[in-house]
Amino acid sequence: MTPEGKVKKEVKRILEAYKPLVSGRWPVQNGMGLPMLDYVGCCCGLHFEIETKKDFKQDLTPRQELTKEETEAAGGKVFVVKGVTVSDTAELEEWLHRTVMQHKKKFNNLSLKV
Repeated sequence: MTPEGKVKKEVKRILEAYKPLVSGRWPVQNGMGLPMLDYVGCCCGLHFEIETKKDFKQDLTPRQELTKEETEAAGGKVFVVKGVTVSDTAELEEWLHRTVMQHKKKFNNLSLKV
């Protein structure tokens, strides 16, 4: 598994814990259409996207930076996850947990893994 593949695997593990309140896709890029980040999702009605990088040394490409800026300008949340440690994934996990807890009353009949 590639280093970035390990990061994606950890992000998938985190997202899985919040189903069914998190839904999204890992789009397959083939050079056609608009650029997208690695994951496009929704949590309790809030749009978010994730870009994974193999380590802290990697930055977003100019195209990814533009996609991030456009998403944030529209009110979406973007996470750049650069590794698999708790500190690498903390912002994503904290946002998911806080969002779910804020909306928990709406979804009180669902059992979550978190």
